[in-house]
Amino acid sequence: MTNYHDSDEWSGAAWLTAGDRGAVIFVGTKGTGSDWYGLPDGTVWPDEPPYPEDPENQRGWWSTGFVAQIVFYDPADLAAVAAGTMEPYEPQPYATLNIDDVLYNLSSSQQKYQLGAAAFDRGNGLLYILEFNGDTEFEQPIAHVWQVE
Repeated sequence: MTNYHDSDEWSGAAWLTAGDRGAVIFVGTKGTGSDWYGLPDGTVWPDEPPYPEDPENQRGWWSTGFVAQIVFYDPADLAAVAAGTMEPYEPQPYATLNIDDVLYNLSSSQQKYQLGAAAFDRGNGLLYILEFNGDTEFEQPIAHVWQVE
């Protein structure tokens, strides 16, 4: 994926259809800016000791920022990969949609794990995407729903 970061977290997917149109989507948290393996404060983890302190056990892949995102792929491109006429790395999203503006529990621009599962109700044309800890009082997910036309 062009502009892929090791810190990307793609947590859900669905095959959307509306009339004779279709898209395969992936939902998750997309890293932006620079990415590194280390700590969220920008500390890059060294290959050799001495290792920095990690009191909150946050060592992993990080980016300068994260956005909740839906990426849209053409199903024909994925079928071409399955048929062997396109390499697995060739399909690219034809569109992206940042959905930070509809989330309820964004506490910082470096927040990981914003979105969870996705599901599409083809009969009613409804796309469901879960937001982790959207209900902060009870630490429960919130389901966001879009009409697909």
